[in-house]
Amino acid sequence: MDKESMEEISEDSEPDHANSGKKYDLYDEMIAHPAHLIRRSYQIFQAGFDEDMSVVNITPVQWIILVTVSSFPGIDMTSLAGFAAVDKTSCGRAVAKLSERGYLQISPILEDLRQKRLSVTPEGKRVIDQTRPGVSRLRERLLGVLTEEEQINLINALQVFVSRNNELSRAPQRRKIDKKARKKSTT
Repeated sequence: MDKESMEEISEDSEPDHANSGKKYDLYDEMIAHPAHLIRRSYQIFQAGFDEDMSVVNITPVQWIILVTVSSFPGIDMTSLAGFAAVDKTSCGRAVAKLSERGYLQISPILEDLRQKRLSVTPEGKRVIDQTRPGVSRLRERLLGVLTEEEQINLINALQVFVSRNNELSRAPQRRKIDKKARKKSTT
């Protein structure tokens, strides 16, 4: 199919299966595939995040890390990566960037210098407060096109999907503090 013909097909138009033979069968299957829908959902989320969180220059990973540290002051890096469901390398990079910007304080755990204790600075708290309206707008942007029942069903289905597939992730979510690091951080 040439470029001009492709441009004629818009998102709102239905392909003419009777005249197209089987060329759309694979396409139709692909656009209805869960992997494609999840990828498209992420694209929609990212566009909304970029717009609604433009008050601060922060990425989704940096944001979840900042909020997680705020919720668990003194958390160690290993536990943070698990709670935020971010691989350790990306977590380390995001923590370093947030620290450089003055949003996080990194303190060594004296009993284990390989571990770091994290806390949100006053500037980091200000950023969290600044992003709250954007988070609300983003939620409305993403879910506002659905009825209340559809919103509940989508959130419930996503929670089940993520929970049941957690171990497939390169960064499974962990909801327990590393006890060794926690013990050392409180002594």
